[in-house]
Amino acid sequence: MIKKADDRTVGLTVARLALAVSMNEETSYVPEELLNDVRTFARTCGLQCLVAKALSVQGDKAAATEFEGCVTKSMFFQRDLMVIDEMLGKVPYSGAVLLKGGALKYQIYPDPALRPSVDIDLLVRPDDIYRVARRFMAKGFYIDDHAIVKRPVSGRMGYDIAMRHPELNMMIELHRGLTQQFRYAHPVDRIIMDAGPLPGLRNITAPSLPWQLVHGGIHMAQRGFKQGFKHLLDIYILKSRLNEDDMRKAIELAGICGAKKALKLSIEAADIAFGHKKSPWSWLFSDIGPQVLKPAIHVVPAQILTGPLTTDSIAYFTRAMVIKGALLPLDLAFQKVCKKN
Repeated sequence: MIKKADDRTVGLTVARLALAVSMNEETSYVPEELLNDVRTFARTCGLQCLVAKALSVQGDKAAATEFEGCVTKSMFFQRDLMVIDEMLGKVPYSGAVLLKGGALKYQIYPDPALRPSVDIDLLVRPDDIYRVARRFMAKGFYIDDHAIVKRPVSGRMGYDIAMRHPELNMMIELHRGLTQQFRYAHPVDRIIMDAGPLPGLRNITAPSLPWQLVHGGIHMAQRGFKQGFKHLLDIYILKSRLNEDDMRKAIELAGICGAKKALKLSIEAADIAFGHKKSPWSWLFSDIGPQVLKPAIHVVPAQILTGPLTTDSIAYFTRAMVIKGALLPLDLAFQKVCKKN
């Protein structure tokens, strides 16, 4: 439990600042005595760039320096993408889709520097993965044995391939599905067909926003909250950007992947963390049944999950992301709900 009033204030402040900046809205002033704690907690949550941007506006020099670092890293990421994009131009393959935050930073955030992303995750067709990998190896990449993940693909044991370059200091992960867990269907051809362009790139595309929301739900279900609070913000922004038709499409696609419950649970979690009311799309999930968070999670008080959101409830959920001992039950909740699919 969070007992200190200043802890609740810090958690709520980070959530509000991150949401306001990501939505390109005006941020509230943060008292000087809270600045250091807010910056520290934001780093723990993976929201450091958003919070640094907000605090730099009010004249915090340390935050301004931190945001300059975010901008520099984002520029390096863009440079790496362009290098990979050029390499892919010489490969006979069916397409490569940039997954996760690497694409989201360009799709839903007002500035790519606001969404940190390190690895380049590319989705390719199973028949193309080794052809693409050989192309990268010819350019100096090597397979990172420690990062290879075994999983069933098309009825046989296959591999997702992680590759590094010793001089360029970049890592590429080649995927042939949205997740490494076999219980989800992987309609790769449709994801590639629905993908759209990315700025400055000719060969690498980005998933459509409905597919991004589905992938976010699957990712949260697979990894729980261990991946950082920033993924919940991704989901919250995504579902806020979709109109009813796009949300219906996302739910349809989640059904194809066997991840409809995972999507519902992730949207609910994002609403608890950042929203002030129930998701306007909850009624679209009426066939799934009642609230699925409450029976599985015993760490977060039940009133946070069922009652109106208050300053304390949002702050508690924010802090629960990183409090030791809260992560495992939250992760098990996702696994329990999604295992049935």
